[in-house]
Amino acid sequence: MPDSADLACYDHELVLPLGWFMHGDGPQSRWFFYADGRPGPSPQRTRALWRMLAEHAGHDVRLLGEETDWAEAYDFPRLPDVGGLGDIAFEQYLDGWPRSRSAPVTGPDLRPVSLVSIEDAVAMPLGLLDAAGAPDERYLVQPDGSPSEGVPLLTRAVWRMLATHVYRDVRLVLDVPSGFERLDEHFGVEAWPDAD
Repeated sequence: MPDSADLACYDHELVLPLGWFMHGDGPQSRWFFYADGRPGPSPQRTRALWRMLAEHAGHDVRLLGEETDWAEAYDFPRLPDVGGLGDIAFEQYLDGWPRSRSAPVTGPDLRPVSLVSIEDAVAMPLGLLDAAGAPDERYLVQPDGSPSEGVPLLTRAVWRMLATHVYRDVRLVLDVPSGFERLDEHFGVEAWPDAD
């Protein structure tokens, strides 16, 4: 039976539906699929994910499954779900983002951003963020200054971590907590379906 997952920011009341998945042989076999049955998210959904990761780093962001206690997140404005229904269109959400791509790669306000699974004590580094920048100017960069969203292997690894960690306490944090194992962009993606 299919299940679905969403990424929700409780601080700014926004939900990004991630997709449907099958439980299959357990979390490690999960991958997202969409209304037409294809594996992998659309380019728009992927860009929306990267924008949400950049703008909401350090906020109360939670990975939710259908069986999660949604509480107030159920009424938050939503980006389009797998059937195309939502309160905010991708075109509207992505229009003009990022306003600038001139983020510094050094400086006191540059912070590392990671997705972490608290129970598993693992962290997926996403890139660096100018934490002092205006929200609509924030985007994640690699140490060489290139946009994180432009690294296909990293994008696949982020989607895989989200799929395999639904129903775990996953958070979007500034800085990596000590004692957490750092995952990299090779997080098992060679056996995982390609995104379009």
